[in-house]
Amino acid sequence: MFKIDLSDALTPIPLTAQTSGGNIILQWSNPAFALQAAPTVTGIYNNIPGATSPYTNAISGPQRFYRLIGN
Repeated sequence: MFKIDLSDALTPIPLTAQTSGGNIILQWSNPAFALQAAPTVTGIYNNIPGATSPYTNAISGPQRFYRLIGN
């Protein structure tokens, strides 16, 4: 038998995305998390300097993947 107890696990912080015109707007609820971006989903993620929620970015140029990471 195998059991995983996640009752003490941190609740994930949702990252929501919506489009408005030619922009993507990313929002999250906890300011203690930093927004990161990478060129591929398995790529190297880097912090986006000064990114706060809501974060607005133009939908142009190369594809980007986003995630939140706790500070």
